Amino acid sequence: MSDSINFTTVSALLLDPDRFNASLVAQMLRGFGISHQVLAATGEEIITQLSRQQFHLLITESRIPDMSLSALTQWIRHHEKQAIRFLPIVVLTSYTQPSIVAGARDAGVNCVVGKPVSPSTLLEHILWSARMERPFIEADHYSGPCRRFHTDSPVSAFSRRISDHPG
Repeated sequence: MSDSINFTTVSALLLDPDRFNASLVAQMLRGFGISHQVLAATGEEIITQLSRQQFHLLITESRIPDMSLSALTQWIRHHEKQAIRFLPIVVLTSYTQPSIVAGARDAGVNCVVGKPVSPSTLLEHILWSARMERPFIEADHYSGPCRRFHTDSPVSAFSRRISDHPG
């Protein structure tokens, strides 16, 4: 691919309370060239890490033991530092009910990916989040990437599951 992205300078923060799942995602990221990774099991650990150093990407499970995904996302999206506020957030979850996906989107995450996830699907979503030119909205009750966009999502029109297609 001629327009590939060099991930060797990218740092990723991973939040998954399940160490096995976290290690699988970490292994995928290493395969993409992202070698600088920090693993966390709680939202407080994420906040501590973001306060200490800069990251280029956050990949998080939707179920966080010590706080809601919404609370963590709001902390990030309302942070005074732009490097934290504009951090791309990719949510990996086994809970893909429309209400959970909509709640994550309404909190300000960049995208939600259903588990189990293949390396190619994860890479597509990371690249899509990095390349997508969605305006960043800061309003009274929402901060994050514009929820309305007309560009195709990374998921192809030929999804594998009937439930992926509304109506």
